[in-house]
Amino acid sequence: MRSTFFLFIAIICFLNARAQQSFTISGTVEDLKGRKLPGAGVYISGSRFATSTNNNGSYSLTLTPGSYELGVKMIGFETKVVKIVISSQSEKMDFKLVEQITNLAEVTISNRPANSKYVSQFTELFIGTTPNAQLCHISNPEVLVFDYDRVRSKLSAHTTDFLVIENKALGYRIKYIVETFVYDEEKKSISYKGSSYFEELEGTVIEQKKWNLNRLMTYYGSPRHFFTNLYRGEVEKDGFFIAKITNKPNADRPPDSLIKSNIKRLMLSKQTESGLVDFSKGDSLSYWMKQKEKPLFSAELVAKQILTDTLVHDAGNQLKKISFKDQLYVVYKKDREDPLYKNSLNPFLIKVLNMPKTQMSMIMMLEDEATFSSNGNLANPQSMFFSGYWGWKNVADSLPSDYIPVAM
Repeated sequence: MRSTFFLFIAIICFLNARAQQSFTISGTVEDLKGRKLPGAGVYISGSRFATSTNNNGSYSLTLTPGSYELGVKMIGFETKVVKIVISSQSEKMDFKLVEQITNLAEVTISNRPANSKYVSQFTELFIGTTPNAQLCHISNPEVLVFDYDRVRSKLSAHTTDFLVIENKALGYRIKYIVETFVYDEEKKSISYKGSSYFEELEGTVIEQKKWNLNRLMTYYGSPRHFFTNLYRGEVEKDGFFIAKITNKPNADRPPDSLIKSNIKRLMLSKQTESGLVDFSKGDSLSYWMKQKEKPLFSAELVAKQILTDTLVHDAGNQLKKISFKDQLYVVYKKDREDPLYKNSLNPFLIKVLNMPKTQMSMIMMLEDEATFSSNGNLANPQSMFFSGYWGWKNVADSLPSDYIPVAM
């Protein structure tokens, strides 16, 4: 019995050691002529892992298994970001950086005082409007370059260097390379792409305790929290409820073929000798034109918990993947939505679900599948679109990918 006990303990220790096992990603950074580049910044996007190359242009970072974006930033060169997967061994990744060709017009724009209107608009859209966002500040707006397309009503932006965001709510300094940012005023949609890393702010003991509490509150109910529990198969245990929204043919809309044939027939009959079509309010043509405007599909909520084993599958390299059609409705039942949040979800769907005083979000797939790690990080954040409560949260409510929640 004694030997069996010690064998059991040995197995547990072995499994824990494997779970905590880490590997290195290392290499060199040089220019296209093969000259080593000392002082280049090397970082894991979205994390606190960052270093710089030594005099020989070499770097090294220690990471646990997972999928990462490795970025390299050097003044005078184009920023480079590559995807890497650490599974069961250390990896080597060398970089050859391309010298940056600066557009003269861009230099002129970036050297001018930043347009306050665009900076304010960008800050609200990029950082957010949550309570955490109110304690964020952009230290160097001069690195922002804006372009506004008046015809398409689109605001675009990118940065010429790291955009530095001081987050006094969570105690982080975020350094963000914004590759692309587009706000479509007509569609009210935002899309952006880039890479970043986090630095801890220095603070008093009282400030650090407050930051730790705010980080914990920000984590609970977040996509990171959800996908961590989804990885473990403990979604219900931690207060999440998943329902599915399916798109069914709109019963109030006649078949598309019938609509088109009637419009064609009536337009030909109403066409005058001049080639113009005579529209009269309330006539048959007007009726069929209205039918054409009706949506092809209507959303229907399946108000029952979805079994996670039908959604999640093993993707290899200690990653898991999720794939689904239509949309998922995710409810976090352990907390309510902030009073500042204005619900953007369909009131009918909320009524059917009948779960007041909760946080409600929706997920829509943008790719065939999405992979994620044990700590809830998506390998490709652009593989999904969040709306509802999660859609309200933005950069001000982001935590480093290596953040580990510790209850206080």
